[in-house]
Amino acid sequence: GRQQIGFSYSQLTMLNSTRFSASRAYLRVRRSNLDIVPEATVSKVLIDDNNRAYGVEFIKNNRTYRINARKEVILSAGAINTPKLLMLSGIGPKEHLDELGIKVVKDAKVGYNFCDHVGFVGLTFLVNQSVSLIIKNTQTPEAALEYAINGTGPYSTTGSEALAFTRSKYATDARPDIELIFRAWSINMDSDGGLRRMRGVTQEIYDPVWNPIAGQDGWAIIPAVQLARSKGRIQLKSINIEDHPLINPNFLNDPIDLHVLVEGVKLSVEVAKSKAFQQYGTRLHDTKIPGCQSFQFSTDDYWRCAVRYLTIPFMHGVGTAKMGPSSDSTAVVDPQLRVYGVKGLRVIDASIMPEVPVGHLMATVYMIAEKGADMIKQSWQ
Repeated sequence: GRQQIGFSYSQLTMLNSTRFSASRAYLRVRRSNLDIVPEATVSKVLIDDNNRAYGVEFIKNNRTYRINARKEVILSAGAINTPKLLMLSGIGPKEHLDELGIKVVKDAKVGYNFCDHVGFVGLTFLVNQSVSLIIKNTQTPEAALEYAINGTGPYSTTGSEALAFTRSKYATDARPDIELIFRAWSINMDSDGGLRRMRGVTQEIYDPVWNPIAGQDGWAIIPAVQLARSKGRIQLKSINIEDHPLINPNFLNDPIDLHVLVEGVKLSVEVAKSKAFQQYGTRLHDTKIPGCQSFQFSTDDYWRCAVRYLTIPFMHGVGTAKMGPSSDSTAVVDPQLRVYGVKGLRVIDASIMPEVPVGHLMATVYMIAEKGADMIKQSWQ
């Protein structure tokens, strides 16, 4: 809501203990005005000599197809693939497109302003009671049967039980700049390496830090930076649609982001000392991370070092086709989400956000899509 500061249970897109995705809510229904072409890759937007988008080109089963649009082309490929497609279609930084031999349709700041939420995954709190989601105790026939019959048990939860938003001393306004995510499991509960790999933790760090406590009950807090100041960029690797774009996230490039994250780590440690958590005998796992042994554990210098090794993105990428007024030379789309300089083309996804917002992006992206749909309908009434 309007007031975000405080603690709450996690708000999840679930129905009857099951994930309820955007695909399930919007696409798995009969719609007379919607045709989906599965296993197809869009390669570019088709734009005529008058700078009007008139269709798209896509590849399916190694064959190239073209589809014409009677009214508009809507690009909703996300903060990484939307700039990729725009640039492959000739909409992007002139210097970059010239380097690749792409005809420039519109010189625009496409791919700039990339931003994401980042969090520290190096905190583990051990407890003296069996209250956490240890994989060896949850991946059992009994747990699977409980979920199948009653929709309850460990399979009915994401493990992310609660969260909090608060302001650090570096906050510039009333909005929170720190998020704490409370999880009923930690990396040390991994049995097959899946959690370690998912969190981007190398074997060289995992083995000395978490392997000695593997399988023990514990939980975690993931502190994360909100309103990040560091900005990255998306560029093309080549003109080949099969090549992934080059991603320079630039995480923690702005020192304030690093300082905010360290404040979040220290706050997490203090929260774990509260009466609510101490009833389970909570204690911070204090084995030093390789590369940071020269620093005293739990000091600011130590956390600044640890954050450099164990910070991950939340995959909340935004900003690479920024919305803004015509007076903003860095804006790619206008307030109606129409691409500047190209008629008949809109971008409707997270890439249009000028800044990364406070909180996770799902509801915000749904809002952008709903608002975008209303704008399109109003334009053609």
